[in-house]
Amino acid sequence: MVTLFYETVHTVNARDYSQEQLQVWAPEDERETKMAQWGDTFRSHITYVAEIDGWLAGFSDITHDGYLDRLYVHKDYQGRGIASALVRQLESEALRLGLQQIWTEASITAKPFFERHGGAKRPPCYRMALDSY
Repeated sequence: MVTLFYETVHTVNARDYSQEQLQVWAPEDERETKMAQWGDTFRSHITYVAEIDGWLAGFSDITHDGYLDRLYVHKDYQGRGIASALVRQLESEALRLGLQQIWTEASITAKPFFERHGGAKRPPCYRMALDSY
């Protein structure tokens, strides 16, 4: 899954981000670290994978409070409804859990996809303590 992530970020997202931004998002020299980190989160999240003829075509995961953490589809399988199918599975699971909403922090590239699926952009939320004097 980490390989699919790196290939997708560095190809599909390249139309919307500079090489420098892509390298910060998915640094090539951190693959091993990311595999270890992701292993832990995939086990604690609700995770779905899509396979075509035994090949990993995409994956997505959601936390138990409704945060859609990752949604990636292999560069060769873009536009075939795989992301939509994964999101439908996540939505079904969210309903089963009694969640009222799913939320994510989407890339510029993914924004049109989420808008087509009913996502709405919300302004950034900044949290800070305010003292009253």
